[in-house]
Amino acid sequence: MSSCKFSFKITVLYKLNHPGNLSFCLVVSGHSLLKDVVVAFSVLVATVGCWVAVLQKRKAKEQMERMIKDMKILQQAEDGLQELQLRYVRMSAFVTFYPSTQWNYAL
Repeated sequence: MSSCKFSFKITVLYKLNHPGNLSFCLVVSGHSLLKDVVVAFSVLVATVGCWVAVLQKRKAKEQMERMIKDMKILQQAEDGLQELQLRYVRMSAFVTFYPSTQWNYAL
């Protein structure tokens, strides 16, 4: 049984375990468990951050669509109100000029 030594660069070494057999050994130097944990945690935080951003984008899109729908309904209500105000002005003008006449409420 042989062990791989650590070197500075990540390299693949060819080692002979037995005569005629070739095996590969991945050599890493300066390997630290703390560095691995920090990198893994950073990747996890970045992944969670991206996922939250995607969810926020979806939520904002849904809210925008809902707001556009509400704005269309509000515009229709405003148009209806303007129509009623116009009818009221016409009716009040008619009543003012012809107070003693029988007039139609459905102008």
